[in-house]
Amino acid sequence: MGLAIYAQAVGHQRLRMVADDRDASFARLCLSAPPGSIRRGVMPHGDTMFNSWQTERLIEELEALPAGRPAVIDEILEIAWLALKKAGYVYIIGD
Repeated sequence: MGLAIYAQAVGHQRLRMVADDRDASFARLCLSAPPGSIRRGVMPHGDTMFNSWQTERLIEELEALPAGRPAVIDEILEIAWLALKKAGYVYIIGD
């Protein structure tokens, strides 16, 4: 299973992309997320889009992860912050 995570502008232009790492670290974090977590909404075999409000929650959750988290999480945080600054979306494509 692979995930591609995009920052998109308000007009859905893709600004930046990061792929989940070889260990599917982000996908595993989503699948194991607690009830009520925004990460539980990530579809591993479909498309997921987070609006600004949802992106803020994603940022909060990812920043709350303990030190030593996989490097891809920091890259996804950069994607999320970029999307938020551009009033856009985080768009995740599952395969």
